[in-house]
Amino acid sequence: MKNIFLLLCVFIGLKNISNAQIVNIPDAHFKAYLVGTTSINTNSDSEIQVSEASTYTGSISVSNRGINDLTGIEEFTSLTVLEVANNPVTSLNVSSNTNLTRLLCDQTSISTLNLSKNIVLKELYCSYCHLTSLNISTNTLITFLQCSNNQLTSLNTSYNTALFTLICDYNQLTNLDVSSNTALSVLECNNNQLTSLNILSNTALSNLRCDYNQLISLNVSSNTTLSKLQCNHNQLTSLDVSKNHSLSSLDCSENLLTVLNVKNGNNNNFITGGGYVYDICCTPPQATFNAISNANLQCIQVDDAAYSVNNWSNKIDSTASFSLNCNYVTEITESTINNTISIFPNPNNGNFKIESIKNIISLEISDTYGSIVLSQKPNINYVIINLSELCKGVCFVKIITTSSIVVEKIIIQ
Repeated sequence: MKNIFLLLCVFIGLKNISNAQIVNIPDAHFKAYLVGTTSINTNSDSEIQVSEASTYTGSISVSNRGINDLTGIEEFTSLTVLEVANNPVTSLNVSSNTNLTRLLCDQTSISTLNLSKNIVLKELYCSYCHLTSLNISTNTLITFLQCSNNQLTSLNTSYNTALFTLICDYNQLTNLDVSSNTALSVLECNNNQLTSLNILSNTALSNLRCDYNQLISLNVSSNTTLSKLQCNHNQLTSLDVSKNHSLSSLDCSENLLTVLNVKNGNNNNFITGGGYVYDICCTPPQATFNAISNANLQCIQVDDAAYSVNNWSNKIDSTASFSLNCNYVTEITESTINNTISIFPNPNNGNFKIESIKNIISLEISDTYGSIVLSQKPNINYVIINLSELCKGVCFVKIITTSSIVVEKIIIQ
C-alpha cells in the first residue's frame, strides 16, 4: 500500500513538472498559430513547450488574426521578429524578448510600450495605437521608427544616432530635435504642432514631409541631397531651395510666402505634365511642384521661366509669375511710400511716367522672365516711358537715384 502511494505521488509530481513545461497561451487564435507552425512546435503535439519557445530564433507573424491576448510571448526569449499588427490586444509585454530586432504592433489598442530591454531593436512600427509616450533611449541601434497616428506630445531621438527613417506624423508634437540624427534620410513629421524645425545637421536627408504644422521658417540650405520636400499648410514667408540640386518634388502651397527661390539647376527633372510621386507611406499622391495659395507671392525664381510657364502655371496663383531673377522684389525700399518716387498711371497701357525728387541716374525694366526690355540713364528727375510693344502683363522697374534704389511692379494691360 505504501509503495502504491509513493508511486501515485511520483506520478502526480511528474505530471505537474510536465504541466510546468507547457507555455500558458490562453488566446485560442494565438495558440492555434503557434501550434500550427512546425518550426515552433517541433514535436508536433497540441502544446508549446517552454523548451520549444525559448530556443526559437525565427519570427512570429500573427497580424490580422483577431488575437486579444498575447500571453505566452514572454517565453520566446530568442525571438528576433514579432509582428502583431491589427489585433485587438490592449497590452504587449516584450521585456523578455531581448533578441528582437523588428517589432510591428501597428493598429492595436496598446497604450504603453516598454522597450527598455530590447537593446538590439532596429525596426519599430507602432502606428495607430494609443501611445501617449514612447521611450527609445536604450534602443540605440534603431534605424527605422514609425510611430504615426498616436497621441505623442514629445519624442526624444537624441540617443538614436543610427536612425535612418523617422515617421512620426499625426501626433501632437510641439517640438522635435533631430540634430543628433545625422544619418537621417527620411523624415515625415507632418500633421503635428511644430513651430520650428532645425534640420541643418541632417545633411543626408532626402525626403522631408513637414506639412500641416505651424512652421514660420524652414532652412534647407545644408540638405543638398534633398529630393522631395512637402512643406505645405504652414506659415512660411520665404523658402529658398536653390542649393538643393537634387530636388525634384516640391509642395509649398498654402503658406504666406513672399519669397520663393526654386532655381536649383534641376527644374527640368521635376516630373511634369501632371506627374505625381508617392511618399514612403503611400499616402495620396502630391503634385511635384505646387506653390498655389500664397496670396502675397509675386515672383518665383526658377531655372527656365518658359519651362515653368509651360509646366507649372496651374500650380501658382494668378498674381504670381516666374522669373530668372527675382532679386528685384526683395530690393524694394521705402522710397515710394515716402513719396520720393512715383509711377503713374499704374496699371497702364504701356505708357506711363516716372518722377523722382532726386535725379534718376539709371533705370531698367524687365519682364517676368528676367529679361531686360528697356535700359536708360536719363540723369533727370522724370522719364516718360512707352512699353506698349515691349512688355505685357507684369513688369518690374528698377530705379537708381542719387539717394536710393527702388524696384516697383507695374502692370501693363
